[in-house]
Amino acid sequence: LGHYVSTLSIQVDVANGEWIELERQEGGVMEVLQLPSACLAGDTMVFCRGIVSGLLPVDDGIATGEMIARLPEAQRPARLLSFAAVSWAELHDELVTLFVRPDGWIEGFGKGRNPGAVDLSAIRFGIDRGISLVDEVRLHTCDFDGVRVVALQGHLAARCFKSERTGASLAPLPKFCKPRGELSFVVAGERADHFHLLLLQPLLEKAGVNNRSRTGGEVVWCDALWESECAKINLTGVFFPTAVDVMQLSRDDGGLQTALRKRIVLKEFQTCLKLKWGNLARAWHEGFDRNGDGAINYTEFTTACKVAGYAGDLGRVWSLLDQDASGEITKDELDVRVGELEALLQQDWASLPLLAASMRHCTQMP
Repeated sequence: LGHYVSTLSIQVDVANGEWIELERQEGGVMEVLQLPSACLAGDTMVFCRGIVSGLLPVDDGIATGEMIARLPEAQRPARLLSFAAVSWAELHDELVTLFVRPDGWIEGFGKGRNPGAVDLSAIRFGIDRGISLVDEVRLHTCDFDGVRVVALQGHLAARCFKSERTGASLAPLPKFCKPRGELSFVVAGERADHFHLLLLQPLLEKAGVNNRSRTGGEVVWCDALWESECAKINLTGVFFPTAVDVMQLSRDDGGLQTALRKRIVLKEFQTCLKLKWGNLARAWHEGFDRNGDGAINYTEFTTACKVAGYAGDLGRVWSLLDQDASGEITKDELDVRVGELEALLQQDWASLPLLAASMRHCTQMP
């Protein structure tokens, strides 16, 4: 059985959003069936729409593609983004690749055989810094009109997956980004005529099981093979609304309302790391920043927390540690000072039964 993919085209209505007509190149070969336009939602997420018809050239590594339209300066990505899109043709539909360049131009490549109608709604991306999720992939969120949407952007580093690795997890998702259900996505490969299948799976909460430390879901590899050492798989275009039950969770503070509660969570977290590695410096070098690049992404963070046996809410701790909202965590942020908490605990330890129980759990870990 194949995977039903319905995520290449979307219809987005942004309340009070202004759709701006896109600039088009003079002498372009694509016929406009629906006016290409773009809208900025929540000051951070760009959505495109429109349909153009014609024959997209083959990517031979030399010639440029068809310049379809150009985004306004305030709605351009900081780096090149590659999207898989659908081209509806008279004989049969096919997949095409749309590049969105930092200069704003949308550049299209196809198979060079069948003209078709290309849907530009496959293009949706964030223009804020986002969160470093895994490798060169960043996660962007936007809350608008009572909905939170999530977009992934960037590519994975080279991997070698054999056929038996179908279903391998590529990246965890923070709890505040839990998807509403299972979704299939076609994403662009390293070349314009290569595409891959990914699956987005939400974490299913189980009755009677402590799910505090769980992530919100994961991105799963669904293609049979990935054997090229130089292959870079783009996660750009993975876009979804979150589940309603995580809308109250925030990237900024993890849902914590008071400074005291935030210090308690960080103290609990650091205590567990010290029990595993002895001190925070060793925890950083041996558990978190194992490649030594000076910063960790969300996947590196969750992997190290699992090794440490931390039983708290991972998304909450990430939010508290990422003090500058850079989307990455540094050694200094991991070693954030919470010493002022000690005096508060000594004054009223009995009033903090949840922390006391958590500390006892940490000290009993092997």
